[in-house]
Amino acid sequence: MIMIPFRAGALLARLTVAIAAIAVLPCAGTAASRAASNSTATASAAPGGAGTLTTTPAPVGAIPRVAPWDPDDFGDFHKNALATKTPYGPRGGLHDLTPPPAGAIPVFTQLLARHGARAATSDDDFAVVLQVLDAAKAAGTLTEKGATLARRTAALQKVNDAVGLGQLSTRGRSEQKQLAERLAQRLPGLFADAARQGRTITVINSGKDRAIDSSEIFALSLGQSVPWAAKLIKAPVSDPTTLYFFKQPENAAYQAYKKRDPDLLAAEKAVRLALKTAAAARELLTPLVGVQIVAALDAGMVTVKPNAEDGPATPNSVDVALAVYGVFQQAPALNADGSGPITLTPFLSPDEADQFARVSDTDDFYEKGPGFAGRTITFAMAKPLVDDFVAAMDRIAAGDLHEAARLRFAHAETVIPFAALLKLPHSATQQPLGVMFDDHNGWTGRDVASFSANIQWDAFRTTDGRLLVRMLYDEKEIAFKQGCFPVKDDSPYYAWNELKRCYGF
Repeated sequence: MIMIPFRAGALLARLTVAIAAIAVLPCAGTAASRAASNSTATASAAPGGAGTLTTTPAPVGAIPRVAPWDPDDFGDFHKNALATKTPYGPRGGLHDLTPPPAGAIPVFTQLLARHGARAATSDDDFAVVLQVLDAAKAAGTLTEKGATLARRTAALQKVNDAVGLGQLSTRGRSEQKQLAERLAQRLPGLFADAARQGRTITVINSGKDRAIDSSEIFALSLGQSVPWAAKLIKAPVSDPTTLYFFKQPENAAYQAYKKRDPDLLAAEKAVRLALKTAAAARELLTPLVGVQIVAALDAGMVTVKPNAEDGPATPNSVDVALAVYGVFQQAPALNADGSGPITLTPFLSPDEADQFARVSDTDDFYEKGPGFAGRTITFAMAKPLVDDFVAAMDRIAAGDLHEAARLRFAHAETVIPFAALLKLPHSATQQPLGVMFDDHNGWTGRDVASFSANIQWDAFRTTDGRLLVRMLYDEKEIAFKQGCFPVKDDSPYYAWNELKRCYGF
């Protein structure tokens, strides 16, 4: 029930939205409901884990082929408008790759990939948007544009809940399927050699549903792409210590940092209080709900209940605008589900989306990325994952060719610290305390950790026995950090010993 005492003409009239407890729909495809149909191994992720992959939540051949995301198809919106919720599109293709030195052959590859595009992990943004729009309707200030937003938000929430909170969408499944196909196309010689020698292809995930599903879809798609090597692909195993490190007990200090570090809280508050953010919120909301509701929001006079677990909240206009932005972010990930795409682009301008993406990026930069100058708490915890990359490459360098590929599937919270610890492009610059994060830093959620973002190290053996390494980020060749020297100027190939020197591995 919604009760809104509202006196006409009173700009700051008190609005009280009493919302009955929201029944959260059960999530389709959650761990419990998947248990009967999912035989994923949960053993330790040592090279060559037992068993071969035989099952998946959905046959990979049945996954519709969704075209990779192209920001140029997103109207006038800028490429980072969706931040880390950007669907995946490869940055490079086969013809963009630099051939290895003459005679060098591929001997190994390893990958870290974020899970594919997914449904929202909670209904909170949908609930806040719909409840505020209901408040405006009851107050008589809801515009036709606002009513249209309400209908589309409700429709998108229905699709989201049908997919299952936090579960892979059809687009996300297609992303992983195609990612595996392109890996096979890039390294046909490696997989042919693996088949001849009976080498192992190891697949590892974080243990969370969307990462498990991503790993299974990828593995099955890879097996279909290189059927002669399919029997070498081991059943995916879960390794939360390496791939879900941000939630592990040994990183309690990091978890405390996220909750109550004063510098972090101040930075996140500052971007929300910025004049550009407040202006963007007013410009977004006023055509939807009218100036009275916007003023009432900023006076703390509108109460909402985003979910059944938490108590009532009194969001301000920035909070509500960010909820609208959250729904806007979610729509492209779900545009291959339901009866057809539901677009939220008419309700935000490109400049408004950019400003709210800045808020999202600020949170991610300081919570998971390079963070504050002189502090390492947001990315030092990725060291076990880096160590796993290094150990795998050291085995190849030492002549242990048991493993042909090591493929890992995790989360933005895994990819972002990993890139920061390695000081990769877009992730090498920290922010001085007291200087607001902005475009000058170069970090964006889309560049660092879109859905299905991936970092790949390919190893090549030269005719004189050297081991060379090439790195791809979202399938495009990139350099290792400054101070690491490739085999020649402008080459993407690095001697493994040089990388060990440069990073101190």
